[in-house]
Amino acid sequence: MDGVRVVAYSVRVHGATGDRQTDDTQAIQQAIDACHAAGGGTVVFPTGDYLTGTIRLKDRVVLWLDAGATIWASVEPLAYSTPYLIHALDARDVSIVGPGRIDGQGEKFWVRNGERWRPGPFRPESLVYFERCQNIVVRDVTITNSPSWTLHTFRCDNVVISGVTILNDIAGPNTDGIDPNCSTNVRISDCHIVAGDDCIVVKATEDYPCENVTVTNCTLETTCAALKLGTESHGDIRHCTFSNCTIRNTSAGITLYQKDGGTMEDVLFSNITIETKGDVIYKHREWPIFIDLERRGPDSKVGVIRDVSFSGITITTQGRCVVQGMATQPIERLTMENVTVKVVGFGDLEELPKPRGGTILWEDPEGGTHVAAPAHFVFANVRGLRLRDVQVALETDDPPQERSAVFGDSIHEVMIDGLRARQAVPEGSLPAVDLRDCSEVLVAGCKAPSETGTFLRFTGETTQTATVLGNDLLNAAVAVDVAADVPKEAVYVAANRLP
Repeated sequence: MDGVRVVAYSVRVHGATGDRQTDDTQAIQQAIDACHAAGGGTVVFPTGDYLTGTIRLKDRVVLWLDAGATIWASVEPLAYSTPYLIHALDARDVSIVGPGRIDGQGEKFWVRNGERWRPGPFRPESLVYFERCQNIVVRDVTITNSPSWTLHTFRCDNVVISGVTILNDIAGPNTDGIDPNCSTNVRISDCHIVAGDDCIVVKATEDYPCENVTVTNCTLETTCAALKLGTESHGDIRHCTFSNCTIRNTSAGITLYQKDGGTMEDVLFSNITIETKGDVIYKHREWPIFIDLERRGPDSKVGVIRDVSFSGITITTQGRCVVQGMATQPIERLTMENVTVKVVGFGDLEELPKPRGGTILWEDPEGGTHVAAPAHFVFANVRGLRLRDVQVALETDDPPQERSAVFGDSIHEVMIDGLRARQAVPEGSLPAVDLRDCSEVLVAGCKAPSETGTFLRFTGETTQTATVLGNDLLNAAVAVDVAADVPKEAVYVAANRLP
């Protein structure tokens, strides 16, 4: 950071013992205060084990953790002057860097609840908390065993988090990895995160935007969501890019939850691999992509989700991708391009609860009701849907269950181009593509694989302006089925290779 003098202040010089028995809080804080008073510099943690409660990071101070240095969170409630281990408030030009480690001793703040933990009577709210700060760098450190949120930025600007390893108890309660909250200009890269809650989650807990967030080159593993927007969404969440990430052993890969009246827009996911696995509670709950728009409570405002794009996504799952808006507020302009789903099993639809993504006060009567729809891709109440070069590959020896490849209910301004998929049961009763009460639909350039039954079915009396053009449907037993309740001349079929 420009202007910071390279002056080192060792916590040992200020009395820290590094023996993990002595409370080193006061000595560490003295080193930080001396560094800050001198105009800034580097506070060094030499090799050792430093037991501490709350330490306050101040302007123009860099915390450097040597290899072999570990900061241990005290388990004594009185050691915390704030509910955070490392706390920076209204600070500028602050950093935590180096090859050392921060350990939150999470299991000592919890009590066992079956296969999972639950919070005990006291625990820090966040292990590392930057509040209303500017110019933050967290680089190359390892953070383990957080008792709650690990790395949280609130109303911060210009944040760089790079090369950070976060290893939390996979069953630990609320052990999020990184939470950019109402923050701007956030860059997260080259991180490895294992968490008991969401790995990287973009939030707006207040009516203040979280924007200009980029996440790239990360490996993520969790029982919850790997990449998540919301659920706290009081302010706008916008201009976010997620790329080149590997997601494994997670129950939910990418999720967007809009519950609180803000707007989520201009969100891009690209070049991401997702491998889902049921969590320790809901054994068969797998949601590689889940997008949900509803109100958190009866007095909540209706929010907006629009301009969301997925490209270059490869998914291995037993679950399904679900996107559902509201009839009164559809999701707007959603694109999936070059997306492949490898189906390696079939989750039981009857056992699948709707993923809540946080505390929800009620069951919104206008919210989505399509989580049990039998399809690999489920879309409901979407306007401006583009599916281009989407493929569903059945790669399981399990007995097939009835699934469509794509199900759409009340979707409008739809283009399905280059789909390669059939229903899960060879020549089964469900169509490969099942569209109900949809309008302004173009299905073009698609190919029906061998053993396809009905490729495309239209149902619903509000269906209108649908065109099926230039598809290779020769392998389908039935190319296009138009139900009796569809208005006459609502569907136009031309220039296809037909059986």
